[in-house]
Amino acid sequence: MDIQADGYAGHAVYEQIVDWLQEEDVQLKPPSPEFESDASQGQVTMRWDQRSDWTYNVFVSRDADCDVRNYTSCTEGRMMADVVSGVTIGDLDRDVDYYVVLEAKDEQGNAWLQDAKKIRLDAAHGDDDETDRSTHFFGTEDTYAHDFSRADACVAEFGQDARVADWYEVVAYYEDGNSMTEFFQDARLNSEYGRSLAVLRDGEQYFSSSRTYFISRHDGDVPGTYLVHDEIGGNLISLGSWHNDRRVLCVVDGDGAMAGPAKRLNDTGIDWCVDGDTNNLACPVAGYPGQDGDFGRDAAARDGNLEKVGDGAAGFDFTKLDANGNSLPASATEWSCVRDNVTGLIWEVKTTDGGLRDRDNTYSWYQPDGPNMGNPGTQNGGNCVGSNCDTHGFVQVVNDQGLCGANDWRLPTRDELRSIAHQGRTNPAIDEAYFPNTRSSHFWSASPSAGGSDRAWFVNFDFGRDYWHFKSFTNRVRLVRGGQ
Repeated sequence: MDIQADGYAGHAVYEQIVDWLQEEDVQLKPPSPEFESDASQGQVTMRWDQRSDWTYNVFVSRDADCDVRNYTSCTEGRMMADVVSGVTIGDLDRDVDYYVVLEAKDEQGNAWLQDAKKIRLDAAHGDDDETDRSTHFFGTEDTYAHDFSRADACVAEFGQDARVADWYEVVAYYEDGNSMTEFFQDARLNSEYGRSLAVLRDGEQYFSSSRTYFISRHDGDVPGTYLVHDEIGGNLISLGSWHNDRRVLCVVDGDGAMAGPAKRLNDTGIDWCVDGDTNNLACPVAGYPGQDGDFGRDAAARDGNLEKVGDGAAGFDFTKLDANGNSLPASATEWSCVRDNVTGLIWEVKTTDGGLRDRDNTYSWYQPDGPNMGNPGTQNGGNCVGSNCDTHGFVQVVNDQGLCGANDWRLPTRDELRSIAHQGRTNPAIDEAYFPNTRSSHFWSASPSAGGSDRAWFVNFDFGRDYWHFKSFTNRVRLVRGGQ
């Protein structure tokens, strides 16, 4: 085969290759897809290496030998047309085998089929199944000094039910056949956050007077100078000890409900792509692969492939609630609270009536009962109506009044508050169709900062970013319930 690459090289070479393959009757196949499952929602996300000038279809059925050209005759056969990498396949039952076929078509209409891939949602990983695993691991976002209390770090970021994970719990998790991909995701053991986390070993924090235990993810490749006390999975993960500052691996027993990162996460709200010079371009953009807008719930919503319980911008899924906590249609013009159908959290809606929940009320950070790094903060330091002008006082009065029929309202953690930030919008960075009257301002979280006992985290809804303030400073507040 003699291929010339002169002139319009890229397209010419491509055409010659396709022509030759067709002459030789070589069967092309699209790239093999990868799947990420979410058993709790009965869905999987499907990704593959995508060409910008090709189109893709997905066929799903329960028959291993389904003829996709006649997919309607297959058991629960269906077709998802003109999809992109990151498409969500929903309405899947647990403990049932499904077969997925990816079809790719080039710009000339030539089509190739990938071999059927079997997918199965295991009920053992569902969030409401009796066989659900009894422990759930989460990695802290902040880094803590080697001599800082790991227990305080877990409580500070994930609530009172969180504790420091023990190495032998990780071993048991692995030996029970649980998903290590899920573990890495929840623990945030990756290149973005880092590949090591502080842990206990048989209840002990220290190997020696200054060296604390930690786990590292190696994927089988351990550095030659690395001291391994123990390992699992052929050094997929190992136990070591040293005196560096690290993030902490925390665990919550039971059903995993907690005030930290929810088992289901919102996307960022960014459903567009860039090319280095221009924002808000249609995705994908040739030469700029792997962008935020190419994947996840936002991409699926943009392409019409995301089913929602309610409504909301991009991949967000919200439902309006009345003063008694009852669901309202998206067209409702008055509502008191909002349920996030992705995370399950329920949020307060601010008002402009000059009263207790008015958008202009401000509060100092005061948290005498929750995590506070030994410093409860400043009482009554804000400017407000209807309560003491601190976070604790506001929570108490809202609970006394029974907002939306509930009295378990609280200050959200930093991760929870960031979950409703719409990174694709600014001033304010939130879906105003569901959260009206939102100032482009700082909103307190319940998360104290490890950088000092007199500081706590806030989220600024101008661009959805977060940082810390001194607890004596005054910020706005949006309460939440659920998740604990």
